Amino acid sequence: MKTPKHYAVIGGGVSGMAAAHYLLRAGKTVDLFEASDRLGGRMAIDQFMGEEVCFGGKNIGYAYTEFRNFLEHYGDPSYEYFGINSARLIRGQPYSFKSEHKIRNALMLLQSGKLSDLVKLKRLMTQLKRNREQGDLNGLILKPSDNHSLHSLFSSKFSDSIIRALTVRMNGAEPYEIAVENFGTHLQMLGDGYEQLNNPLSDIFNQFSKHPDLTIRYHQSVERILRSETGCAIKVSGGQSTYDGVIIATPAHISASLCQAEFSNISEALKAVRYFPVAVIIADYEENVFTPDIRAMVFGADSPLSNIGAYGVSSLNRVRYNFSGKAARLLFDEKPGDDYLLTMAEAQARPYFNLSKNPCLGFKVKYWAKALCGYTNDEALFQARLRTALQSAAGLELAGDYRKGASIENCFRSAKSAVESLLGAETSSAQTSHKNTSMEGYAHV
Repeated sequence: MKTPKHYAVIGGGVSGMAAAHYLLRAGKTVDLFEASDRLGGRMAIDQFMGEEVCFGGKNIGYAYTEFRNFLEHYGDPSYEYFGINSARLIRGQPYSFKSEHKIRNALMLLQSGKLSDLVKLKRLMTQLKRNREQGDLNGLILKPSDNHSLHSLFSSKFSDSIIRALTVRMNGAEPYEIAVENFGTHLQMLGDGYEQLNNPLSDIFNQFSKHPDLTIRYHQSVERILRSETGCAIKVSGGQSTYDGVIIATPAHISASLCQAEFSNISEALKAVRYFPVAVIIADYEENVFTPDIRAMVFGADSPLSNIGAYGVSSLNRVRYNFSGKAARLLFDEKPGDDYLLTMAEAQARPYFNLSKNPCLGFKVKYWAKALCGYTNDEALFQARLRTALQSAAGLELAGDYRKGASIENCFRSAKSAVESLLGAETSSAQTSHKNTSMEGYAHV
């Protein structure tokens, strides 16, 4: 009888849960290592005002096929329409952008740049609609140019008012910090519609954690990954364990540290991936801050507050303040207190929303020094280096926001590819071994 295959996944965030999920569906037993006391990673599930909230990503696109399948596999998800509802200041007045208002959106885009900007964006969106995977990192929508920055793709006005809203939200980066070949990941987000879960994510994660072939090792910080004769070994405080295969599903800078000892070529490749800081405040107010017509607003590059929005369609008194981008980084360097951040955010938003004489009932702040993946400056070179490095790392694979893109769905798809690659390599190796054994027997006869 064959010994059952035993695998390890490092990281209990979106990519790690996805990798464990696909391994379990392939009939494997899995140990999932998570340094904290809960699953979800940078989704940052927490309690606020007696309710569960997500400080990180929580919007679920209609095109999030893999993530939705995961939710349905471990629960009975119920969704609430959220859509894309945002406002931008045009000549000092808020102008709303809603996913269901196509003509109005086109007019707003035209006022925010040039006709050539709109034509170029439409062409790229049409290309993406034919094949969503062309929007992955290093996809085919755009190829590297001599002027590598996304800021050079559109007019300055359009880049500052429209494109920046995408990059600071997804990557915490300014348009000039994003390579043109990675713009497809932003178009994937722009071309989708969104919902939010009515039921707590933690309920579904808890059901996932009860899988009989899954062992979650909370409060386990992995120190490094080692080679072994049968696969890979994981070094933790107090000892090490050997597995038939390991998937590292942590942010790139953590993965680089884990690989440094025995997979230095992988580690060096991963160091090219950039992460940018972000701070998020969730605050409740006595009265509604938003109206159903305008539930969010994006601010300019000179403001540390990148955008604010209602936490949900029916939660117009619950505000989500997001600080990201270059101006926010300069502010973070000064190490501002939580009260200062809230006061600054309220002052910025007060002229446009109901924040005057509307008492704040409570707020909570989350800050990440390395939160949002800004990808690399040369994606083609990075992906090539990573592929080459992984070819010499039998039994090891990588998943995460730097493989296909930073969205929840792309993290799931990166994990699925990692599992397929790992299991496919093992199958190929087993077939080669069987063939060699058969030939040796033939030669002996």
